[in-house]
Amino acid sequence: MATITSEVFRFVNLRPPANLVNETTTPTLPTPIKANARVMVKPEVITQAKWDDTLVQKLTIAKHNPENEDDKLGAMMAVLSDFKDTSDLANGNLYLEDEGMKNVFEQIDWIHQNQNALEKEDLKSKIKTLLVFDSEYDPEDSYADIINSANFVETELMMWDILIATSILGYSSLSVGISQLLNVLFLAKELNNAGDFIDSEEIYAIFTAPIELPKDIFPLPSMFVGVSTPEPDPRDEQLATAKEELTKWQATLQTTEFVREQIIEDQTKLVSEFILEYDEEGSPSNLNDRPALDTQYLTKEILLEYIAKRCATSMEDILTTGGELLTTYFLCSGTAKYSYEYLFREINKEIGKQARRVSTLMPYSVQKTVVVDGTIFNYKEEIRGSL
Repeated sequence: MATITSEVFRFVNLRPPANLVNETTTPTLPTPIKANARVMVKPEVITQAKWDDTLVQKLTIAKHNPENEDDKLGAMMAVLSDFKDTSDLANGNLYLEDEGMKNVFEQIDWIHQNQNALEKEDLKSKIKTLLVFDSEYDPEDSYADIINSANFVETELMMWDILIATSILGYSSLSVGISQLLNVLFLAKELNNAGDFIDSEEIYAIFTAPIELPKDIFPLPSMFVGVSTPEPDPRDEQLATAKEELTKWQATLQTTEFVREQIIEDQTKLVSEFILEYDEEGSPSNLNDRPALDTQYLTKEILLEYIAKRCATSMEDILTTGGELLTTYFLCSGTAKYSYEYLFREINKEIGKQARRVSTLMPYSVQKTVVVDGTIFNYKEEIRGSL
């Protein structure tokens, strides 16, 4: 069966891992919602040898084999490397040119566009047409015979193998495309078993059901052996403290700006309301009575007065926090007096200092690449600095 391209990968979500039953009992593959299960067991038309040759079984064995206890990930990567080298996985996105795949994805789009008018028999006919196009299926075979055939089951197993491989390797666009194909195959099986009264809503729910990845494989084991629960990183506490301090100093800057703006506003209002009086000679007689607020310097008294006036506002928390820092670090006495320019300069220095601490301690991810047995794997590593 051919493959796909990223431009047509839509509508599919991957769910968290689901259990994959050991082959000694009843093997199952991941499943979407609807009836809580999209279970796939080894059908009678598939031999045990073919089932054991699937990537999902090989990865499960590699992960849980006691002999691989010291390097589970290495054993799984070796299995995956062989699968990748012997399949068309690396070139999967080139398959859009295949006419059969174009037809499949056109049909997928059609189902989404007509989600409220889906009919069982019509869909079965459309799916059968897709399956017999350029394949080993006999057009004369019934729909049920095609769905129950070894060819159909082998195709579905191959899709699962590719989905798991692409999920591990990070080929996200190919993973989404394969998920869509699996949903088509699952819908094909469900329509074969569905009663006559299945409605459009039920059909669309089956078709859009998310995929679950097997818990027997995911999450992948750590590259390191014997690692227990990691101990708390002291930098987490340092980062939390730096963030808290940064927030406080930002509130202090806002409080200082707010108080100065309010003083200037009050001064402007007082001046505009002041009535100048003149003596008999026509000279101003009450200039000395003209109101004048200090718009250049901040004192503790002025700070507390304006915070008290404006505290019943949306800025209450900011003013309270900023006022506490201003009275602690600058206006700690009744006689302390600082110009606004000085306060702005010193507060911004502290904001810059705390912002640098936060930036240093904040973890971030970097993309890295490692080569395992000739196969390239991309992964993300968390980086953070120390004080």
